[in-house]
Amino acid sequence: MTSPEWWRNPERRLAGRFLAVVLLAAAVLGGRKLAADEGMWLFNEPPLERLAQDHGFAAPAGWMERLQQAAVRFNSGGSGAFVSADGLVLTNHHVAASSLQKLSAPDRDLARDGFVASRRAAELRCVDLELNVLVSIEDVTDRVQTAVAEAADLAAAVEARRRVLAAIEKASLEATGLRSDVVPLFGGGRYHLYRYRRYTDVRLVFAPERKIAFFGGDADNFEYPRHCLDICFFRAYEDGQPARVEHFLPWAAEDVAPADLVFVAGHPGHTDRGKTLAELTALRDRQLPFSLEWLNRREVLLRAFSEEGRVEAQQATHDLFGVQNSRKARGGLLAALLRPPLFARLAAAEKERRAAWQGAAADSPWARVAAAQRTIDAVALRYNLLEGGMAFRSQFFRHARTLLRAAAESPKPDGERLREYRDAARPSLELQLFSAEPLDDALEIASLADSLTFLAVKLGVDDPLVQQVLAGRSPAERAAELIAGTTLGRRRETSGGGRPDNRRELYDGGGAAVDASDDTMLALAKLVDAESRRLRTIVAEARETKKQAHTELSRLRLERAAGPIAPDATFTLRLAYGTVQGVAERAGGGMLPASTTFGDLFAKADREQGRPPFQLPDSWLEARQRLATAAALQTPLNFVSTADIIGGNSGSPVVNRQGELVGVIFDGNEDSLVLDVAYDADRARAIAVSAGGIAAAVEQVYQAEGLLAELGLDGSGWTSLFDGTTLGGWKPSGFGTDGPVTVERGEIAIGMGDPLSGVTWQREFPTDCYEIALEAQRADGFDFFCGLTFPVGKDCCSLILGGWGGGLVGLSSIDGADASENGTTQYQEFETGRWYDVRVRVTPETITCLLDGEEIISQPRAGREISIRSEMFLCKPLGVATYATAGRLRKLRYRRLQGKAADPATDKPATGERGSDD
Repeated sequence: MTSPEWWRNPERRLAGRFLAVVLLAAAVLGGRKLAADEGMWLFNEPPLERLAQDHGFAAPAGWMERLQQAAVRFNSGGSGAFVSADGLVLTNHHVAASSLQKLSAPDRDLARDGFVASRRAAELRCVDLELNVLVSIEDVTDRVQTAVAEAADLAAAVEARRRVLAAIEKASLEATGLRSDVVPLFGGGRYHLYRYRRYTDVRLVFAPERKIAFFGGDADNFEYPRHCLDICFFRAYEDGQPARVEHFLPWAAEDVAPADLVFVAGHPGHTDRGKTLAELTALRDRQLPFSLEWLNRREVLLRAFSEEGRVEAQQATHDLFGVQNSRKARGGLLAALLRPPLFARLAAAEKERRAAWQGAAADSPWARVAAAQRTIDAVALRYNLLEGGMAFRSQFFRHARTLLRAAAESPKPDGERLREYRDAARPSLELQLFSAEPLDDALEIASLADSLTFLAVKLGVDDPLVQQVLAGRSPAERAAELIAGTTLGRRRETSGGGRPDNRRELYDGGGAAVDASDDTMLALAKLVDAESRRLRTIVAEARETKKQAHTELSRLRLERAAGPIAPDATFTLRLAYGTVQGVAERAGGGMLPASTTFGDLFAKADREQGRPPFQLPDSWLEARQRLATAAALQTPLNFVSTADIIGGNSGSPVVNRQGELVGVIFDGNEDSLVLDVAYDADRARAIAVSAGGIAAAVEQVYQAEGLLAELGLDGSGWTSLFDGTTLGGWKPSGFGTDGPVTVERGEIAIGMGDPLSGVTWQREFPTDCYEIALEAQRADGFDFFCGLTFPVGKDCCSLILGGWGGGLVGLSSIDGADASENGTTQYQEFETGRWYDVRVRVTPETITCLLDGEEIISQPRAGREISIRSEMFLCKPLGVATYATAGRLRKLRYRRLQGKAADPATDKPATGERGSDD
């Protein structure tokens, strides 16, 4: 891949933006109305006609499939995308925050201080993170609706729906081995089976500091302009090796400009656009006020806990951010629903649909939804506190409830269990249940005490269940007692880490072990379980009424629609699109620009005099001098578009017409909070981190050379030696005993020779002041799998990896002595099937060799005779050989280094002895 360096060229960027602004103005003044880009679209039902009509876009063959299978869902909440063939995943820092917190320790705060893996071996494995990649979608509506139609009453319908969903998922899992989830769409009007590839070995690669990832803090959250590097890189692994993915997003060669069409592939969590007026009224008058009361209370608790000390702040910061984000999102949505014009518009739309209803008003689907909503409202308080767990905010309690219900549900037939305990869901459930997340007693006690207080306040101290839960103690005393008496989690070393963790023992022991346990938290879960299940049944039957009614409403909507309709968000993969556009200032006045730059970031920090939350981390202060040029200050950092997003889209890739990455979604402006119930193209904006800003920060601030190279963005001039599809300039070396040489899955496969086999480069290559890099693997055999021959001025040398029985490393030859008998000789164990990153730097002074990022050889050239063994002559001047071993090669590339060759006459490109095949 070539190295796009457009973030270094401000004139090119500014010229493109000026042209785009001119075209946009001409279109508006010419009378063309900009399209309203509403919709979070199913990938199996994209709005192709609308895209063609409104934007002149026709997706090329394979475009949708590549984007679908490059998109990643974070089961912790959020989205991401593969950005390299080696399983590298880009998402947001705030999506990664939970994992960063769990990987931290009192003396290592990764969320605050950031992290850069110096090499693959230094990447940190996350404790319970699961990534999902959508493989296929199948419509199973008929099977579900047929099963439910035969039910005699609501209770039977609930059970019938549960059985058929479990049966579909279990059959799919057994047939494909893929995670299989049946997803209700249009409120239950349609059902699709989603099959996912799961990745549970996920490792942290790169995270910036919180100060730049969340620059502006809560004050700037859901605001624009923004100035954040809200990104994080992970890597998916399979069988202990980086996952080899077929579809990933290449970095765009150009930055976005105003009026550009962009696409967002992400997993929006939930919207309410298909809800009836009765449901929206309940949302406005009951659900949101209750949620905000609880969130405000919890925010006060977490803020107070954070102020107790540095360690306490580290423990609570992630939860505090989540609560603040939720509080602001729900507050914004409530404010929108309290606007009379918006609610009047929603009411008018429903009135129009009601007018088309042919049946009796008393039995209309709207009437049935309203009745069901009243049933839910009547029990909602107790349901949220007990079944929803709002009264028992502790990870220990969550584990206790899971263990209790797993013991009760597992003996039942799969179709009769609660949904979360079905066979198809078991792998994900167990991943969460047995998480190695370290728990802190102090935070668990404070959180549980506050939620028990909330229970007593909302239900009254005299409520019989409250009396049983508190057991004659204050909420604080009861919380301390419950936490002290539980062993259902892994405690941090500084918080009773020596205590046992009995989760696995109780889970494997089933009902008998659970019944015999005297764990305090398990006893609490048992105490409230009967009432919780009773409330769950009431709500499930009311929701069944809603689903049946929404089936009719969906049919009515689809029949009357002038075009395609996107269903409400369900935390499944959706396609949104829009154009890059600025937005008018809320207080009136001018237009805010469509993007912000590094220069804007520094200007904001200066205006705020570096006070929190507008304080730059040390890495950015140290890099400021390097970023002081006009080019660097014009680097785009954030941009906005009209793409239709909601919570869950955080981390979603933003791509251009070519399917190239141009950004990653991390927020919306305040006006985007209305998108839960209605789309607003005029004021709502999705906010993304620019791909150009990411590249510039990785290069100029963090100087993460390996990451930049993997993204194909290394600005130091890497040139590929292998395109992944053909041998190109490589030819079999012709030892006469060679094994077959083929290209497979983007790799050069060198078959086992008798004994030698290999490939030789036939085109020009420098002889001095260069670096060559590749990845090599021993596929079979017990001798050297990488004998890299390379030019050193007038001579050549060979780096041997795994020779002389499998473990020797060294250069052949130095002063006539080969790799087994000179000063570079060393031994290392090499694993079959593992990829090793190999680099050799040749300068006038030294030959430097690195393995997996660590220097293993530094051989001075002055006064030394550099040569190769005679049997390696057929690899001159550049080649890779194996000895009685099958090997594989990939990512072969080189770059020139600054400096003057030892002998200017010799620094001419070397060529293979048999000539070029151009």
